[in-house]
This record gives sequence, structure tokens and C-alpha cells, in this order.
Amino acid sequence: MKEPEANEVNRKDITNLKELMNDPINKAILDLMSVGEPISTGDIIKKLKMSPNTCLKHILELKQAGLIDKNINPPDYNINEEKYVILKEQM
Repeated sequence: MKEPEANEVNRKDITNLKELMNDPINKAILDLMSVGEPISTGDIIKKLKMSPNTCLKHILELKQAGLIDKNINPPDYNINEEKYVILKEQM
């Protein structure tokens, strides 16, 4: 059986990712990141006017789904463009 590649998305992943994308906060965070520049948690909180706990909950969901990556230095996030493009094509 063929091993899945790191950015390969299967049907179950697509269903889970679509559910994440139906959440307006997740979509807003991804829209901020889709500009191409990494963004810090603080900037997301300010731009979307949300609590830190809400922001971190959604960032964790998106990170676990592989839609965003965390950069260590500086500590910020950026979109996983390969997986995001695959998702957009499937929607």
C-alpha cells in the first residue's frame, strides 16, 4: 500500500477541513494568513477583535489540521499553502 505524502489530503481530511472552513473565525484567520506574510497571535487578536483564548483555540484547530504552520523565530504563523490550495480546489 502506498504511503501518503505529507501534504496529501484524503476524503476524510477534506470533510474535516470543510467543517473547519465553515467556521467564520477559522475562515477569517486563514484569510489573514492568505496574504502571504506570517502573522503573530497578537496581530490576529487585534485584527479580528477576539479574546486570546478564542484565538488560540482556533489556531490550534487549524494547526492540528495542517492548514497552518508555526514559525519559532519570530513566533508567528503562516498558512500551509499546499494543503490550503488542495482544500480550495475540493470545495
